[in-house]
Amino acid sequence: MHIMPNEPNILILDIETFPQLQLRWRFWEKGRPVKTLRGNRVANVAYRWLGEGPKTTKVVAQIDDPNWKASGVLGELDDEYVLREMREVILNADYVVAHYGDGFDKPMLERRMMAHRLGPLPKRNWIDSKKEFSKLTGGSGHSQSLGEIAEEFGIGKKIETNISLWIDCMNGIKRAWKDFNNYAKHDVDLLHDIVVIFCPYWDTIINRGLWAPGEDVCTWCGSSNLSPRGWYRTKASEFRRYLCNNCLHWPRSAKRRPQSVKAFSDVRMR
Repeated sequence: MHIMPNEPNILILDIETFPQLQLRWRFWEKGRPVKTLRGNRVANVAYRWLGEGPKTTKVVAQIDDPNWKASGVLGELDDEYVLREMREVILNADYVVAHYGDGFDKPMLERRMMAHRLGPLPKRNWIDSKKEFSKLTGGSGHSQSLGEIAEEFGIGKKIETNISLWIDCMNGIKRAWKDFNNYAKHDVDLLHDIVVIFCPYWDTIINRGLWAPGEDVCTWCGSSNLSPRGWYRTKASEFRRYLCNNCLHWPRSAKRRPQSVKAFSDVRMR
């Protein structure tokens, strides 16, 4: 169990799924299939806690289930074990980070947990790293994929693979599962380093100040090495703005300084 009492537990995860099994009259037809015989199944989930080393990256996979049997491409590919295990992991997290998490990882996990009647998860703060990158650089014409970001900024490259790896795993080939799990863990390690480097640029909901009540610290890295840099103003109040000398994030004080009536009058008169 991962519990850090004096700082937030930030979980970084990535899921891999097995493809849907569908019936179609013709292979070139677009739109809805005649029938979906099997929806996507969660094949594995790799995860790592922010701040821990790369050797701590773990993976929960269908093949880890003692009762799992390879059913081939046409089989059911039961993912209940994976969902049960990951549900317990997520319950220990204060924040969950996933690349395209809002559009894929989060709804996929929730849908499959519903299918197994595992009960709803309590509300968690999910951070979609792809969405955060898109807010800042979406108009630059660059790809927001995990692999493109990691390669462009010199973090690393994704492991190259193809659909045959998924097929081999569905057929229960143990060597394929080993490669598949390493592929998933490598993605999480790339995402971990992306979060460490670029989270100070993002307008995220992570607030380490909640774990340091009564003092001004960087909301991202928790450092108290802050330099005052003007004021952050709302319509009614002012907050001291800081530059974090540790991660270069721009936090603001949690202590509000209400503006005077004279200040509002001066603003209106200008």
